[in-house]
Amino acid sequence: MKKSIISMLFIAALFSACEETETTSVDITGSGTIRGTVTADTDQSDGLSESEPVSGAIIRVSWDSEDLTVVSDGDSRTESRVGVTNADGVYVISVPTIKEGITYEVDFDELEREITFNDGSGITTKKVAFNSSSRNIVVKTGETVVADYDYASDYKTNTILDKFATIFGTVVVDSEQLSTKGIPENAEGAELTIEWNNSNGVPNSLTTTTDASGAYSIQVPTEDITGNFTAIFKEYTTNVDYNDGFRNVMGYSTTFQEGTETNIALSAGDMEEVNYSYASNFKTALPIFARIKGNVEVRTNNIPGQLDEDPVSGAILRFTWDDEDGIQRGASATTDANGNYSIEVPVTFDNTINLVVPEIIITNYEFNNGTNDVIGTATYNEFNTTIFLSKGQTQTFDYSDTTPNNVEEN
Repeated sequence: MKKSIISMLFIAALFSACEETETTSVDITGSGTIRGTVTADTDQSDGLSESEPVSGAIIRVSWDSEDLTVVSDGDSRTESRVGVTNADGVYVISVPTIKEGITYEVDFDELEREITFNDGSGITTKKVAFNSSSRNIVVKTGETVVADYDYASDYKTNTILDKFATIFGTVVVDSEQLSTKGIPENAEGAELTIEWNNSNGVPNSLTTTTDASGAYSIQVPTEDITGNFTAIFKEYTTNVDYNDGFRNVMGYSTTFQEGTETNIALSAGDMEEVNYSYASNFKTALPIFARIKGNVEVRTNNIPGQLDEDPVSGAILRFTWDDEDGIQRGASATTDANGNYSIEVPVTFDNTINLVVPEIIITNYEFNNGTNDVIGTATYNEFNTTIFLSKGQTQTFDYSDTTPNNVEEN
């Protein structure tokens, strides 16, 4: 009876051992190799799109551990190995595999490098980031599989190599219209703006001004733009010498109209000449002047037999008029020791000039207070009138007043 029990236990144990051997995974791995050369277009100074080997690029190889077993043990996990390129851009990674081969994911990490390129004005550098990349390959035992990769110019989003072109030229204006009318002069200090849209349609601009010789030069980017460039030559204010029809006007300040040059197509490194002439394109017409002159006098006494008018010196006469835009302009003239004045006013849109003779105060006014001749202060009221002028006309307006508004004894 005891032997029978022992035999049964032995058989059960043997059966149990056989059952365990059948469910255990069998690792039959060998090894293989993944190697390759990694390149990127890091030298663009010659303008060519050719990639060069890059050192220090990181390559990651990963696989599923269960792919190496005949029977799954239910313990799936991702395993990986890392390689780095040498000075020749070459990497070599040894991987475990099986005779039939398994699939590996080969990842080429993001790559940061200095790019050498010509920005249009010379050779320069910029650090950029290249996009990562991934591929799947199968490697069998004893096999070497080549997995080369070229980053080329696959930059990450928004990475732009700032390449430039140059717009230059000379700006002139016909500001001296006496002896050299029609012959333009250099426009010093003229402002101009270069406008363009980037690839997202966002407007961009750069502004510069001309030098003493009317010349300008400005660099503009040629990458990440949509369409062509536009040059806007802003309104330009300067002095102009001209003849207004009856005499020469020297140094009259006026403004010339804005102008544009459109559809300026540029590539990196281009030198594009864009000249501009304001010519005689005035924003408003040059005024033709007229002259007003005259005399101001008032009576300085009320003594019978001495009723004479005397000139008033230092009286400030005010002249106002409306320009073409409806804006009121003004000027003034002061009488001299003899009470005389003279002034030139522009006559363009409206020939009507408003004249104001100011309040005049005489402090040594002689008058009789009913008993005696005394000295007092006499006040003459302000006087307003309108004068109509023709272009080039000289008109005389004299003012005389004999009756003060108020007299007070000193």
